Amino acid sequence: MPKPTIIFLAGFAGSGKTTVGRLLARRLKWEFHDLDDAIVKSAGRSVASIFAGEGERAFRRCETATLKALCKKGRRNAVIALGGGTLLNAANRAVIQQQGQTVYLSCSRAELYRRLRRATARPLLKATSGVEMKRRIGKLLAARIRYYRICDLRISVTGKSPQEVAREVHEHVS
Repeated sequence: MPKPTIIFLAGFAGSGKTTVGRLLARRLKWEFHDLDDAIVKSAGRSVASIFAGEGERAFRRCETATLKALCKKGRRNAVIALGGGTLLNAANRAVIQQQGQTVYLSCSRAELYRRLRRATARPLLKATSGVEMKRRIGKLLAARIRYYRICDLRISVTGKSPQEVAREVHEHVS
């Protein structure tokens, strides 16, 4: 596998994209970007605020614009943690496929629930009960899994530390 110039980490919320991304970038001595953090910086407000004020469609437009800005021509040697739904958009997938390699950090539903059950800042996972959150995770994961599966590489994160996952990704991409 040729060495990519940008490594995109994809996966569901709570799969460890940001944590693993930071560790991987440090290992590679590359820059790191979290797409959601870049959106917050660009928009001047939180993801939850964008969802609440303008809805998911407006957030997705901002996500695409921010992704394109992060992938500006000439960017090299970067790890970018994508949002959980970034791959749903065909334009985003095209940008990503042109710019680098995607790594899907897969995680079991049970582990995702364990990691996310106390999450309060995730607009698509707001739930009134554990049962409701489990249902939402299952529904969102089912809608996204076909996009995650088109990634260049799949690494299971279930039962592994972020350091183990970063090492495993590094072994596959370098």
